[in-house]
Amino acid sequence: MKLKSILITSTLLGAMSSVSHAESIVSDDLYKEWCLTGMSQELDGEVIPDKSNYNFTRDNKLKYQAAFFKQEGDFSIEGNKIKTKGMGNYKIVSIKPEKMVLYYGGYMHFKSGVCN
Repeated sequence: MKLKSILITSTLLGAMSSVSHAESIVSDDLYKEWCLTGMSQELDGEVIPDKSNYNFTRDNKLKYQAAFFKQEGDFSIEGNKIKTKGMGNYKIVSIKPEKMVLYYGGYMHFKSGVCN
């Protein structure tokens, strides 16, 4: 019985640690300009090219630009989601310093920086 209690406690602590780690990754790596390089229906599927810019600012503004179209709005982080009003809600699949994948009707593949 004691072993079962230890395993449950260990699992809960591990889950809490993962959530805390994910939040620190978001705060460190999300807040910058990103180039949407393409979208795919499967995470490892064929990527259809795109070139639009997303800028996540530290004052929780999302600035989006594609060609001559621009849009800006507030965003918040709730768990593993980026929530906006009027610009959709994005599930965070992965965030690394140079690459990010979000999910919004398909997988959105980003690279750090502004699109050329």
